[in-house]
Amino acid sequence: MGLLGYILFLFLHKIIANIQNSILIIIWAFLSFCVLLYWKKKGDRVFKLIETWIFGGSGEKKTKRELLKLDNNYHIFYDIKLPDVNFNIDFVVLCQKGLFAVEVKHRMKYMSFILSNDKMLRQAEGQAKKLKLKLNDYGFMSIKWVNPILIFSHQKRFSPMGQRKVDVLGLSSVKWYFSEHLNRSKSNILTNSEIEELSKIIMNFKNKT
Repeated sequence: MGLLGYILFLFLHKIIANIQNSILIIIWAFLSFCVLLYWKKKGDRVFKLIETWIFGGSGEKKTKRELLKLDNNYHIFYDIKLPDVNFNIDFVVLCQKGLFAVEVKHRMKYMSFILSNDKMLRQAEGQAKKLKLKLNDYGFMSIKWVNPILIFSHQKRFSPMGQRKVDVLGLSSVKWYFSEHLNRSKSNILTNSEIEELSKIIMNFKNKT
């Protein structure tokens, strides 16, 4: 917790020093406990809110700039909200090599206790699986697998980690991954007509948000 804990301590100490009424102190302590409990249970959501507030969503903006460097063979969809789920997928990338669900983290060092590496990998993997299931529900049964990708926007280099089927990238590896790595390691699995049909379904998800 380090610096964040010290700042919270000073903040609480200053407030309590100026509060004379013991009832208000009790109420403040109770509310603080509720906030911390919610923070622990909803760590990823709170992390995302803090990240956006402090960095202005800079991680996603930087990632979007990198993705837009890809040529017209790649279809980029931003902030996709699937029906009946409580999360957004930061980016969906569609090309002849397949379909990719991208989760972006701008990981602050003093926030690392909230999201462990494994939890972030599971989150990316879970979003990809959910996207696949929703596409199957819409009748697109040829999609057997959606590739999960986790991007750390504060890291420049490619940094694979974990044992789950998630590709982990640094920011400067994004263009290389899609334009070079995939071309060497994967064969085409989607036709142009399938890409067009998938684009319509994904845009339908986005338009419903």
